[in-house]
Amino acid sequence: MYAPKFDKLLRIYDGKNDLNTRYECNEVKERILKLFDTLSKIKPIDDEKRILYFSVKKGSIKDFGNFNKLKEQGEFTSYEEFVDYFNSLYTEDEYWYRLTSVRNEEYYVLCINNKCILNVDMKGEDDFQDVELVKLIDFLIKKVDECIKKLEKGTYNTYISKNLPYQNRYGTIKRSDYWLVNPLVKEKFMSELSLEEIAYFNEKAKEKTNKRIKDMTASKYFKCARLAYESLNYDTANLDDKDLYLRYSGGGYGDLGKININSVREFEEWFKKDKVGGHPWEIIMGASLTRINLYVLHDENGYYLALDGRRILRMIELVKIYLALEKNNVPIEIRNIDIIKKAINGDDYLGIVPRYNFLVYCNSYFKKNAPEEFIYLDDMKLVKYVEWEELENIELLK
Repeated sequence: MYAPKFDKLLRIYDGKNDLNTRYECNEVKERILKLFDTLSKIKPIDDEKRILYFSVKKGSIKDFGNFNKLKEQGEFTSYEEFVDYFNSLYTEDEYWYRLTSVRNEEYYVLCINNKCILNVDMKGEDDFQDVELVKLIDFLIKKVDECIKKLEKGTYNTYISKNLPYQNRYGTIKRSDYWLVNPLVKEKFMSELSLEEIAYFNEKAKEKTNKRIKDMTASKYFKCARLAYESLNYDTANLDDKDLYLRYSGGGYGDLGKININSVREFEEWFKKDKVGGHPWEIIMGASLTRINLYVLHDENGYYLALDGRRILRMIELVKIYLALEKNNVPIEIRNIDIIKKAINGDDYLGIVPRYNFLVYCNSYFKKNAPEEFIYLDDMKLVKYVEWEELENIELLK
């Protein structure tokens, strides 16, 4: 089997985890047991987790598909178009895959390049039948056997270390080095945040503030939110502070928009309420990675504000909002300030991940430099600046 066919099978079964459906026979179940029995020869790297890397040859265009059938289906109008499309998808002679398996008693999980291909509870009485799935598992058994033979000879880890492409590895690169290779990225960054703003932020920004507001009201909070929106050039025309807040905060979680906006007493009562659910301090609505919060905090000296968001993904907006509030004498502090300062000065690290990873929630792959933002390796000129993570040392069970 060659890469085009293998990739097609992976696409078919990616996400189809509910395999416990009644079919005519248990041929697939037998294959799953054989695959995991073969994998059980390998020493787990973490509990029952096992990892292997293997490659698959590109093959020829015949392995990609049947031109006449695809033409009949309207996929291509000419053979030349068919060839060009194949060559655009498969530019290398071989392609690498990361197999991850976990077994917990009768529960079996297998992933290829972080895509879940099998997710099976063998305790069920249901049977399995799927010709294509049999082909896929038989091919995986073959590739695992090849890896085990290399492990028996003591050549597997050296082979992987020498041959696994950089695009399939994890590593970190200093942001300033990334900018050195990609000056247009830095130019775009600097077009959004000037040297003067960066210098002012470096001088003024603090994680703690000593300033306080004696009497807080919803009206004062809405005015601070307006400063935030104006700093980001949001459309603020023809709306008062409260309506502007309601537009961009997603409706005002926690009922802040429903109290008397000029009442110190009503704000204090609302502030002391348990705010269960929602995001009561969200001034820019979004998901967990994109929302920005402007918290109101209180101590014995009075009220003050704290700015927070996904520290790297929203760092430019956070800097602009902070500067706008600080310049208007608002008692403001910003969370994760050291991380943000390093990023805007190019002193932090970017995490390089394989293309099969999403560019979020990759922190657990890195033991070095603790990156907060992740990229793909699109330019081989970056390689000399990258500090690569060590590959897993794979061993057979003794």
